[in-house]
Amino acid sequence: MGRKKRKKKKQASVDTTQLVKGGLVCAGIVAVIYFFNSLDGSAPSSTTVSLVTPQGGGQNVNQNINQVDLNRRKQAPVKQQAPPQGSDQPKPGQETPQLTPADVDRDAQMIAQIFADKNKPVVPTTATSLSEVPAEMLQVELPKSALKLPDLLERVKPSLVKLTFLHSTGKSEGTGFIVSNSGLLITGLHLLEGVRGASADLSDGTSAEIEGYRLISPEHDIAILQITPPERGLKLLPLSNQLSHQEAPVAAFGAFEDAVQGKITAVPDQRKMRTDWRLPFAGNWLETSLPVSPNHQGGPVVNPYGLVVAVNLIQLSSGKEHHLALASKDILPLINASRNQEVKKLTPNLFAGFSNDLKRRMARNIAGTDRAQELFANIKQIRLLQNLPNSLVASGVVREIVNNNARRSFSKSGFELIPDNPAGSPVAENIPTLQVILTAEPQRIRAKDSFKVSVQAELIVIDPQENSSNRFVIIWKGKKTDIGSILAEGVSPEIASRILSPKLKSYFDRFRTAQSKSKRLLKQDS
Repeated sequence: MGRKKRKKKKQASVDTTQLVKGGLVCAGIVAVIYFFNSLDGSAPSSTTVSLVTPQGGGQNVNQNINQVDLNRRKQAPVKQQAPPQGSDQPKPGQETPQLTPADVDRDAQMIAQIFADKNKPVVPTTATSLSEVPAEMLQVELPKSALKLPDLLERVKPSLVKLTFLHSTGKSEGTGFIVSNSGLLITGLHLLEGVRGASADLSDGTSAEIEGYRLISPEHDIAILQITPPERGLKLLPLSNQLSHQEAPVAAFGAFEDAVQGKITAVPDQRKMRTDWRLPFAGNWLETSLPVSPNHQGGPVVNPYGLVVAVNLIQLSSGKEHHLALASKDILPLINASRNQEVKKLTPNLFAGFSNDLKRRMARNIAGTDRAQELFANIKQIRLLQNLPNSLVASGVVREIVNNNARRSFSKSGFELIPDNPAGSPVAENIPTLQVILTAEPQRIRAKDSFKVSVQAELIVIDPQENSSNRFVIIWKGKKTDIGSILAEGVSPEIASRILSPKLKSYFDRFRTAQSKSKRLLKQDS
């Protein structure tokens, strides 16, 4: 009986060895077949055909990509780069601020309404293979080594377009870039809010007629415009069909000499985009170290080899700043779909714009400038808006403590304060808003769960002189300050107020002092 068992074990071992050897032989046969196919042109023999530069340098970049036989190529889908493990896991105490359903869904509902049109072309969400890269982009010869910023600017500048948009309230400016010899141009859709007319200036000093738009994608904040190509022709920028990685070096461009260098700081997932940042956008986005100035909005983010890896679109200035760009692999399907669409005229109702809640979070920070001092000095009424983590919301204790301290402090300056009341009647959107952001960091004190509470506030107003589609600006921004620690459960309103109120009062007093200083400076200037 023992011999039979040993015989079976030995036979199983032999079978396993044979399977491994068979697998190696099959792999060798596949490699030989691929080698001989590459000799007759059915597979590239010496260059990588995907439009991406290697992380470690330029040795493997597609230097001779224009020589690839486009009719015979067969490219397997490119795997997307996964975000770092654990990046989509919320940290304790860093919950999303409590919002009303209207706050959370306003932008998503707007997008859903636009996309309910049954005649809208069905567009794939992302490019995954080389076949989705337009042939004219593949014919662009890339440099053999990484370029420094001056050389990169010289390469990118001929494809940049300065855009000027006319609105009922004035005009705004932005940047676009050429992606087709036929005159297709990429820019940010939010720049077209209420547009009544538009003009395009090319890098050589000439202008081009904007015939209209071919496609808009509110869920990506992208507009594809059609301009009339000049007789001398246009120079397009090729787009990468792969997702860039964290820490990759990049440069951002605005029309025409505006260029800055930086890197990709994160590749946020959809949970972070929609839940943490409350952004209603789809697709792959990159967070960069490059500020999205008004001149950079709609402009390209380019790697050192001249490939567009993203489009600069969104800057969240509320709280911690985040600079966001839509990945190029999500723009390629839009370009392909736009070719089959007829040109339509730009009209004021083309895009209704983002909600005021999102516009405030995208407000440009002008704190410390003369214009900010002027606006600050003339404020008479303030709306208080609190962003609290869920851990501080349930009892309503902290919200009331903030309201009470703000009321006591501002009454000394003659401000009319509209306290935060999520359940109350809506407040006029043009009233200056002091946004108070509280965070709660979990900690243990004497073997009990508690929260270390911090506050940061910023004053956001509408500036009639702002030369942008978003006229909200930040004119004062306080530093993040720890105001005390309270128990996670069972804390009484009296004890919580005794702990948090002293530093909250001091924080709001610094706000009053800053406003008084602005008034004195304004009197001196006059």
